[in-house]
Amino acid sequence: MTQNQNQKQKQKQKQKQKQKQKQKETFIHTHYGYCYFMFDPMAVIYNLYIEPEFRKQGRATRLLKLVIEEIRLSGYDGIIGICVEPKENYISEKDLKAFYEKMGLVILDNK
Repeated sequence: MTQNQNQKQKQKQKQKQKQKQKQKETFIHTHYGYCYFMFDPMAVIYNLYIEPEFRKQGRATRLLKLVIEEIRLSGYDGIIGICVEPKENYISEKDLKAFYEKMGLVILDNK
């Protein structure tokens, strides 16, 4: 196999891996909450939920750090977006956006 053919084969393998990543939805669950993330084509976190008895204890920060770490471990090094979906009127959309931005996430339009 020539060097050029070898490079083309490696590129095809990377493309297949990226396709698999795009299609994969991942669910992360802890005893204090859960969320999903997927690659479409960028990494997107959504449906973050913290159980009421664990709120205001830094658990959302911990969960987001865990999810971000999982995304980075997959080899993805691009922008990570998040959908803003306040649950149960516990936090305002404005405060939730500020929290996510503080975590380095890009706010996505849910509409």
